[in-house]
Amino acid sequence: MTILQAGGSLHDWGGIERYVLYLAEGLGARGHRSVVACPPGSPLAMRVGDRAVPLSFRSRYSPLAVARLLRLVCGLRPDVLHAHFSPEYRVAGLAGRLGRVPKVVLTRHVALKWSPRRVRGILALYDHIIATSEA
Repeated sequence: MTILQAGGSLHDWGGIERYVLYLAEGLGARGHRSVVACPPGSPLAMRVGDRAVPLSFRSRYSPLAVARLLRLVCGLRPDVLHAHFSPEYRVAGLAGRLGRVPKVVLTRHVALKWSPRRVRGILALYDHIIATSEA
């Protein structure tokens, strides 16, 4: 199975980045192909090594970011597209749907409230949402 993790706005080294790294390593150890789309030269890119594919998101709603990720999706044909950080939510969801990825998943790492309208918009783009807390 091929899993593409979208981390195009993860420029630092913190909890989310560690989670993405550990997940990539764990999936690889189980025989899956795990690819991480992340900013070139970022701490995450350096740590995931040859699993990294350079990709940066400068805007949450950028058609250019959707096109870049869609191009990657069409080339890799992943079985799962997994988004991790709020700038990627719409971009990754759109690219996943347009690229007909079988499963599009979002991990909600931050426990800030969303409006009902935003929840409906996100739910339309994702097959599954992983929550990290009761909040």
